[in-house]
Amino acid sequence: MRDSWTSATLGETCNMYQPTTISAKNFVSDGAYLVYGSNGIIGRFDKYNHENSELIVACRGTCGKMAITLPFSWINGNAMVVHPKTDNLDIHFLKYQLEYSGLSNAITGSSIPQITRQSLAPVRIAFPSNAEQQKIVDELDLLVGIKTNYTKQLEELNNLSQSIFFSTFGNPVANDKKWPVKPLKDLATFKNGLNFDKADKGRPIKILGVSDFQDRKIVDNTELSYILLSDSFNSDYLLKDGDFVFVRSNGSKSLIGRCVLVHTGGEDIVYSGFCIRCRFYDNTVQSDYFSEFVRTQLIKDVLTRGGQGCNIQNLNQGTLGNLIIPIPPKSIQDSFSKEMQEIERQKAYIVSNLTNIQCLIDATLDKYFG
Repeated sequence: MRDSWTSATLGETCNMYQPTTISAKNFVSDGAYLVYGSNGIIGRFDKYNHENSELIVACRGTCGKMAITLPFSWINGNAMVVHPKTDNLDIHFLKYQLEYSGLSNAITGSSIPQITRQSLAPVRIAFPSNAEQQKIVDELDLLVGIKTNYTKQLEELNNLSQSIFFSTFGNPVANDKKWPVKPLKDLATFKNGLNFDKADKGRPIKILGVSDFQDRKIVDNTELSYILLSDSFNSDYLLKDGDFVFVRSNGSKSLIGRCVLVHTGGEDIVYSGFCIRCRFYDNTVQSDYFSEFVRTQLIKDVLTRGGQGCNIQNLNQGTLGNLIIPIPPKSIQDSFSKEMQEIERQKAYIVSNLTNIQCLIDATLDKYFG
């Protein structure tokens, strides 16, 4: 931060409060006004409680997540409104600064994390003139807009892949094109992942964990972190090129059944105990076909239906093995694969651009707030 900027606390510069909450059962599906909560937009209502755009901070659940609301919106009480007391502080500038510095020190509570007005008040900020604030916001908005466009292009390519899949192979559950079928257990073997202690000593080896899945279709060796394992660990946990790995267990049911194809790059890679490895021994199912097959919402629903447990949902080898796989002719799968490889080439180019623009955003944030 620059020495010439005004330095103060949030408590000195902003009014902070939690508005009145309305429950989801009172939302109005065709309401004229958006409702904001700790996760951003959560519904609509026929009234608003804020006429102007406001900076909100999640104070429950996703503590510290921030958003700028649209004018004429209802803001619920699990989001803290941070409203500057004067026109000398722009909420868009403030949002960039707080996102850069983070609000981890303002999060209180051990069993139920939360952010309160009292915990936010001591957070220090600094800001220049209105003109310079606007210049900084414009610069960052431009970069973030470019990133948003790249992200949208990726989403459109993912949707295109699924569209081509359905037009080529039909509904994968109903199998309306009457392809021959087999259960996955007749095509592949399965193995749960490796449980390890972070205090273990030994040689460094890369590991594929749930956090590496994100929305990826393919994971390669360059994207993974290391753990230390003794040389005596079971080599059956080593992944091979062409292996598929599924999320087996996680606190979020939305992650269960998520799947990635592994490219090892010739490097030793293991996978965590929260995952299941699927290794084909039958070449009648092509990897690009299977990748899109398991990414369809229909198949995700089959894999996650009836999960066990209260806090942790689980996918087991039995459920995975009983998954029915339609098997189209090899020539059709090969033709589909060529289309997918072209789409993946385009996605790789966009991902590279996303990486570059994120580096530029980080450098710009460092320049102004570091």
